[in-house]
Amino acid sequence: QPTAAAYPYYPVGNTDKFTNRYYFMELPVSILWQINHSRNLPLFWESGASFAYLVSSNALHYNTQSSAFYKDGGKINKFQANLATALLVGLPIRGIKLQAGPQIQYGLTSLQNDGATGQHLFYGGLRVILLPGKTKK
Repeated sequence: QPTAAAYPYYPVGNTDKFTNRYYFMELPVSILWQINHSRNLPLFWESGASFAYLVSSNALHYNTQSSAFYKDGGKINKFQANLATALLVGLPIRGIKLQAGPQIQYGLTSLQNDGATGQHLFYGGLRVILLPGKTKK
């Protein structure tokens, strides 16, 4: 059986697993507010926006007429605008300020530039900020 990489179209029903990957270069801008004034366990809320440029992708798209997946780099919107927010807890560890907590990011721009779909990128994960320097006592 030929490998999927050798053909531009991939039939439906194949048992191979595939993950679409998107590689962005991103310029984030955010504001960090301290919610409480605890020295032992400070809480922070971060909100911001970012602008991203798609450097590369291996994404497959589905064609309903041919019932097949195909690659087309021109279908993906290369410029993305995003909003992000995070709730962080401050952890002073050996003179280093560490902030960590959950973060979500939502893409305001549609993922595909053909206008046919309303797909937007969504990210949820752990944000970690490491600030070198002495902590205030």
